Amino acid sequence: MIDHAKTDHIFHEIRRSVAVDFPNLTLNYIFVKNGEDSVSDHVKALPDHKAKDLMIIAMQKPISNKTNLLALTYKPNTIIPFIPLYRDNSYLATLIINEEQHTRERDFFYPEEPEKYDRFIGLALAWEAIHLMQAHKQKEEAIFDDEDGILTYAKIKTLRLRNAMLRECFACMYMEQEGETGAVQRHLRRSCEITVSQHMHTTPENRPFPIAIDATRLVFRALRKYEEDIDGPIVKHTYNMVKEIDSTCEDLNLRQWFIFAKYAQEMAWSERNKHEILSSAAYSSDDPYIRTTAYIVAETLNSNLTPLNNPQFFNPYDDKDKTHRMHLKKAQALYKPVIEEAAQLGKPEILIKHAIEQTKSFIYHHDIIGWAAPALIKANNSYSDQNTDPTKLYEIFLLSLKELNWTEVYKIHAFIISKQRMNIYVTPEMILEEHIGNNNERQIFKEAIKLLTHDNGEI
Repeated sequence: MIDHAKTDHIFHEIRRSVAVDFPNLTLNYIFVKNGEDSVSDHVKALPDHKAKDLMIIAMQKPISNKTNLLALTYKPNTIIPFIPLYRDNSYLATLIINEEQHTRERDFFYPEEPEKYDRFIGLALAWEAIHLMQAHKQKEEAIFDDEDGILTYAKIKTLRLRNAMLRECFACMYMEQEGETGAVQRHLRRSCEITVSQHMHTTPENRPFPIAIDATRLVFRALRKYEEDIDGPIVKHTYNMVKEIDSTCEDLNLRQWFIFAKYAQEMAWSERNKHEILSSAAYSSDDPYIRTTAYIVAETLNSNLTPLNNPQFFNPYDDKDKTHRMHLKKAQALYKPVIEEAAQLGKPEILIKHAIEQTKSFIYHHDIIGWAAPALIKANNSYSDQNTDPTKLYEIFLLSLKELNWTEVYKIHAFIISKQRMNIYVTPEMILEEHIGNNNERQIFKEAIKLLTHDNGEI
């Protein structure tokens, strides 16, 4: 539950602080619930403002109801005396907070002190509004879209990641300067924990705060203000500190964080622990940024990194060709004796039994390496009174195994993981309908998945 009286008080304090340093900016926070109301339902609560009519238009559009800056609208103020060619603008920001998302994140980041996460997210969203306003004033047109007075951030992946990182830097540093000792380190640790563990409805790949930690520490030590030295709002001061951090981060760092965290989540949801995840990244990836990130996260979580001893689980950080070779080698080692046994006993149904068991292991336990069910089915279908030679059946198996597109096998795995992360129970029927469908390249998997449909099993 969210105590709206408390959050309103917290957000009111943030509004007042922002207004001192940025008097032309008005912040409007709104809470929305999944499926119960829409942003447009909150139009009546908009404050009186020159740009209110534009915000009403912005709020009527189809938009995401995730926690974010909805829009920043603006209209000119009166002409400034003695500068007749310059007219400043008055800005209105609407900041959405999704109640379900906010509750999940609050319970993880500040389970004992929920009001601190309320303050954190209020400050983070305030930074987004300030930054967009400043970008508009300074005509940094690559950052924003301007639709007749309605400003939104440009839809650029690296910009979205950068903003997610910087807004958290702003919130942490602001809170620590105001007396929340250890706010930066606490948020770093929680951000790292969530990256290498299972948390439904979360996307750590979109929260690259950990890669900014070195710059944040340097800037914070050099420029921070202490509680006893603060005699007014420190919004602008903290905003300028964040600009220093921003200048140290390249887009490449952000893209590599996304890959690192995406793979970490795949492994976490495949039941791998943090040591296996981080050691895989540190010792398998050929990308120096990913290896460095693994060390940052490991150091934060006090996890020792060591080379893994011949792991047989799927490692997305590893070389793709190497992984494919390991996949083929495991399948061949597993099923050559099975095919020989089936042929010698005259029981091809043994192959189907193994296909079912292995597909269950693949779908239910993410055992992707060595999955060869379609090839086992092909060998079974080739068995007849005239074709009982185990060598020929094994050759058919090998040919079919090599025809399986490894990328498409991986995509089945990724589909299952993506559903689990959203708390969706995946059935074989769902894989058939939503993933395989009429896709020509995936028809080769259909029969293997169909073998499980009689179970109606859920993952």
